[in-house]
Amino acid sequence: MPTGYTSSIYNGEEVTVKDFVLKCSRAFGALVMMRDEPMDAEIPVFEPSSYNLESLEKAKEQLKKLTSLSSEEVEKLAEEEYRNGVEEYQKNLKKRRELRSRYERLLAEVNAWNPPSSEHVGLKEFCVKQLEESIDWDCDEKYLTPPVRLSGEEYRKSGIVKAHKEIAYYSNAHEEEVQRTNSRNLWVKQLKDSLGEESK
Repeated sequence: MPTGYTSSIYNGEEVTVKDFVLKCSRAFGALVMMRDEPMDAEIPVFEPSSYNLESLEKAKEQLKKLTSLSSEEVEKLAEEEYRNGVEEYQKNLKKRRELRSRYERLLAEVNAWNPPSSEHVGLKEFCVKQLEESIDWDCDEKYLTPPVRLSGEEYRKSGIVKAHKEIAYYSNAHEEEVQRTNSRNLWVKQLKDSLGEESK
């Protein structure tokens, strides 16, 4: 039975070593992200993702905004974030409690179920374990932290520290993304050159 890589050979098509190697290259290195694309899709010149640069710009804008706000404006933002945090906390608490109720209801039913034979006991134990682990992981309220009301200046300082961290992080992440992209493009160029195909 042919694979996606050998199907054209299997179907009697004339395949050159260049075509075959380029097709197989999608399972390796720089082209592994193309493994799910159509086999005849052109191998592109890769560009760095814009995500890190966009996030870097947002962090810089947030820093600029926080340093330019008046005391009244920052106080208003701190209050707004606190209210939103309380609302989100209550929503998550309610969601976990409702989920716990559904899990526990089903757990009680599974515990009450009598397996039809000794060969089914392991199945029941597995079902119980799945539900108990899901209750522990999905419903434990200790992982929910109620929001804390910050003063306007505490909010500003916290935001400035966060913005500086994000600026450093996204600057570094962008540099790494550019290096990875350059490395991928070099890998493709070397591959194409070795097969006598002119790199674009």
